Amino acid sequence: MKYFATLITLFGLYLQSAVAQDPFFRAGLNMGANFSQVDGDHLGGYNKVGAFAGFYLRHRFNDKWQGQMEINYSQKGSNNPLDPEDPSPQIFTLAFHYLELPFLAIYELDDVHLIFGYGIGNNVSAKRDEGLGFVDADIKSWEHSLHFGGTYWFTERFSAGIRHSYSLFRVGDDYPNRLNVFNRIGLYNRLFTLHLCYALNPESR
Repeated sequence: MKYFATLITLFGLYLQSAVAQDPFFRAGLNMGANFSQVDGDHLGGYNKVGAFAGFYLRHRFNDKWQGQMEINYSQKGSNNPLDPEDPSPQIFTLAFHYLELPFLAIYELDDVHLIFGYGIGNNVSAKRDEGLGFVDADIKSWEHSLHFGGTYWFTERFSAGIRHSYSLFRVGDDYPNRLNVFNRIGLYNRLFTLHLCYALNPESR
């Protein structure tokens, strides 16, 4: 964890330097919300809403392709929505907090940018509530994930985007008598992210 925190600090310092001095890189901020579920926990639906925030560095390779590296704080997990008419509701919530480092490729279609890539995340907190309050959940420290989605730039500085992320490997063991999706044993994060981007030093459009 201390090495990951050091990486974040160095990246933040470099981000400041890049914005101030080096047009070779473009930098910006991300902020939005995650709509999550966890495959393997027997629940369906993207019912867990969490925060998403971070910053990025981007480099243009040619008139169509760019590369982007991000550092993000991302809340994931799952939640069983309660039915107010159910006399014995089943309470079940997983609340995960990650620091993530995605590496993304960007393909431009005018104002629409398609993104895809790989990310590594460090779990900084994992809790579970089955009706008796939150307790620690047994989740792996690291997550490897795939990301794909798109953004629409409606000004030189602002864009809105949607992204889908999915764990490549299990982040934890499945719970007894729970549903396994696609015959994959274990817990896997799956989520959609809706976010806004603000470019600190935009390119001329």
